[in-house]
Amino acid sequence: MAEVWLGLQRRGAGALQRGARRRAALWFRLAWALALTFRRDDPRRAAGLALLARADRQEARAARRLARALALWPGVMARLEAGPAPQTARSSAFHLRMEVRHRAACEAMARREVMDLGRRMEQAMRSGAPVPPPMGSGPLAEACHALRAAQRHP
Repeated sequence: MAEVWLGLQRRGAGALQRGARRRAALWFRLAWALALTFRRDDPRRAAGLALLARADRQEARAARRLARALALWPGVMARLEAGPAPQTARSSAFHLRMEVRHRAACEAMARREVMDLGRRMEQAMRSGAPVPPPMGSGPLAEACHALRAAQRHP
């Protein structure tokens, strides 16, 4: 289901690039309907609303959608903070051994990185600042990919 959501968002971003705002809004609405099956604190829900706001021609409605997206974000951040530290692949046996020896420090560093990514994504939704590159996989990375794809388009 996550792949479908991201595919719909990418189609919407492509429509924005071509200047087809109505078509973009359609793709973003379909993705939003799918996102309603995700948990309320899933970052894809907030990202979907932010992208709908971007495609919306009516300023007041766009502002309401963006406000709803930002209202969801504290729940996203709480989920990130309470959830397990993100796992990443190690490039060598040395790095794997270091992670085993210093697990607590590695988990703390991974959690700091994911929380920083979450804060930067919120800032990007608020101000239109560039969305940072995603790290790892999962809902936060997918939301990041979708926001980045839409930012590449006018």
